[in-house]
Amino acid sequence: MAVALTGSAFITEKKEGMLDRSLVAGVTTGEVITAHMITQYVVMVGQTALVFIFMMVVFEVPVRGPLGWSIVITLLQGTCGMAFGTLKT
Repeated sequence: MAVALTGSAFITEKKEGMLDRSLVAGVTTGEVITAHMITQYVVMVGQTALVFIFMMVVFEVPVRGPLGWSIVITLLQGTCGMAFGTLKT
């Protein structure tokens, strides 16, 4: 999900011309990438929370091992997907 979401966000922004308008307005490339990463990370944290809630409460799937480490591993996997989606575009 993270790869597709990040890649499509960059492609859509460039296709609609928002990137060019932002750069002309004085926004640096680093600020654009930072804004995208923060936004994508917030979405990913929400997705991870929903997945864990549905997994444990609705479907009653047991988590074997510490719950904290499961969440950390899921967030790290999403971070790798975001990085790949950023570098892919």
